[in-house]
Amino acid sequence: MALGPPSPPFKSSASRTQCHSAAFPSAQSLGLAPVPMLSNRKRLLRTSELIALAGSAVMLLQAGKTLHSPPANFPAFLAASVCLAGLLLTFLPVCMLGAEYIRTVRKATDPDERSDGLSSAEIAFLTRWSPRPYKAAAWLALAILLGTLLFFGGVSITTREELDPAKVPAVFLYFSVFYLICLPVLGSATRMPGTYASNSDA
Repeated sequence: MALGPPSPPFKSSASRTQCHSAAFPSAQSLGLAPVPMLSNRKRLLRTSELIALAGSAVMLLQAGKTLHSPPANFPAFLAASVCLAGLLLTFLPVCMLGAEYIRTVRKATDPDERSDGLSSAEIAFLTRWSPRPYKAAAWLALAILLGTLLFFGGVSITTREELDPAKVPAVFLYFSVFYLICLPVLGSATRMPGTYASNSDA
């Protein structure tokens, strides 16, 4: 009987790695391309930009129309639902772009760092390639928000009671704020060459 060191009961890490690689082929071996970052999907961003541009124009026109002639029995809940659907195509991509910036440029790993807001320098980077009218739209949004708060106050939309006709313009004004503040970020990301990560050192 030959005596010697007992064989290890478990395979080495290198052997496990080889088995894992063999059992789960890489994306390259399957011919799959990596999913592009949102900041690099220019056609999709351009679509969101146009929706935000059209949405802000429609909101302001409807606000002026209803301010001049307050409608009776206005379907506020239905109108708000349609406006929220538009925000899913505009404001949600803006939030996703901000998250991409934090992940790829700031490279935050700590949960507290990930939840920190963007600094003025970071906002300037996100809007670096934005046309000047879009940057002015963000300031217009702030002015509209303050003016609407002072003139109309808050607005509550429920299915149980009708909205006061005098406050219908405020619905459109508040939604216009969201569409307008999307324009600088979407317009910049659309015109930016490549991704945030590829421009972080530029």
